[in-house]
Amino acid sequence: MTGVYRERAERRRRTQGTGEARGDGWQRTEEDEQLLRLATRYSTLTLHQAAHACWGGRIEAARRRVRLMVEAGLLHRSADVRWARTVVWTTERGARIAGIGLSAPRPPGERLLHRLAVADAGIWLEANGYTVLSEREVHVAEAVPGRAVELLDALRVPRVPGVSADARRGETLAVPVGAHTVHWPDLVVVEPTPRFPIAVGGAHR
Repeated sequence: MTGVYRERAERRRRTQGTGEARGDGWQRTEEDEQLLRLATRYSTLTLHQAAHACWGGRIEAARRRVRLMVEAGLLHRSADVRWARTVVWTTERGARIAGIGLSAPRPPGERLLHRLAVADAGIWLEANGYTVLSEREVHVAEAVPGRAVELLDALRVPRVPGVSADARRGETLAVPVGAHTVHWPDLVVVEPTPRFPIAVGGAHR
């Protein structure tokens, strides 16, 4: 059955396109694109998380749209871990269409529980008015000198003492630990007011 499914999915992928052009066989919706952004930013989502974040909790609606995006080559889908049930993450094609400047995440592997817990927290915070940067977004911002400071300015965050535009990688959004190590946060959360950034969780790198 797996071989039959893959053959069918590949045939549909060749003929249905990405859902953005006439003749694709389906039309990508705002909810679909929201899922692509979330799955790229947070690396992995369960079907239930996708349903609640993008389709008002309607599991069957999420299941149908995920199937279309898998067949179009925008999402990877796995049900290999029983407790997580169905999980999804973006392909390179899906990440490119998400349009947020991030590459496709790696398959979740042993970090699945951690990824899903972080996604749960981030999605809940965003739904309640907080601005959230995922760890992937933090790394991308810190990779370019001055970009992290520009990002904080764009988010109307008060200037953080000791942070300058020429700060080295990891000195703006990560937390220094000793002389040569930083603590990369799982999330950077900006309150609705007074707009102070809060680093949440993370690991030493």
